[in-house]
Amino acid sequence: MNALIIDDEPAIRETLKMTLKSAGIEARLAEDGETGLAAVDAQADLGLVFLDIKMPGRDGMEVLSEIRNRRPELPVIMISGHGTIETAVHATKQGAFDFLEKPLDRDRVLLLARNAFETTRLMRANRNLKERAATRLLGDSRPMRDLLESLDRVATTHARVLITGENGTGKELIARRLH
Repeated sequence: MNALIIDDEPAIRETLKMTLKSAGIEARLAEDGETGLAAVDAQADLGLVFLDIKMPGRDGMEVLSEIRNRRPELPVIMISGHGTIETAVHATKQGAFDFLEKPLDRDRVLLLARNAFETTRLMRANRNLKERAATRLLGDSRPMRDLLESLDRVATTHARVLITGENGTGKELIARRLH
């Protein structure tokens, strides 16, 4: 996975990039909110965003809100040289993964990056498991095996099928299996 660093200070962007590179994390850079949002849209392999709060144009809180709308699963770590507890609380309430104060502590940056990547990995795995579980018919009884065999036979034909049953019995799973 890759990281994106959105900060208006070139020295901070480069320092953070080098810190991440030392841990094998590739980082792309953006100097303002608009460029950062374009990078978020363009990079499917993006796994983490470091976002400065105080920037000219769109500030970090606006950009955070927009990232949450576009890619809610993407962890965003807010960074600020003017950090207060209130700012950190507000950022996390708005969906930030965590908050870092400048000057950035190398070990804390790397720890948060690893945690964010792991959280993203776990969220994706959880979503995949839920999707698979929602589309699978479960059971190993003789009537269930008979049903599955019948479905597989009918699925290869152009016959029309009427699926009936009580709410919650899996009619939509039967339909998916047929298609």
